[in-house]
Amino acid sequence: MNDNIGREGNNCSNGSEHSFTSGNAIILDEATERLVNATSSSNRNHEVIEEILELVERKAPKLLDGLATDNRIRIARLCQVKLYSHGDIVFRQGDEPDGEGTIHSDIASMTFQDYNS
Repeated sequence: MNDNIGREGNNCSNGSEHSFTSGNAIILDEATERLVNATSSSNRNHEVIEEILELVERKAPKLLDGLATDNRIRIARLCQVKLYSHGDIVFRQGDEPDGEGTIHSDIASMTFQDYNS
């Protein structure tokens, strides 16, 4: 396990799973940690793909709604979970896209700055 990633000891009182940051460390619930680990490998066998699909369904039940099984498998084969800390810049306005993404947890904000002034 990465030194900057730790497992959360308890879930919320309402039973929901979550991740949060503590200083520079990212504290993960067990399902998120498993999803990060499963998607970090590019060599994914059937068992890993099934685990990814199960974890995505658990973490974001509506994310893959309406997709055919073939498309769900294709996404599980190619997806990657990325974790960002408070203040991290994910992309800048005008950057060339390098993929698509979905924000799953916590809050993301967008700040627009005029670099020409």
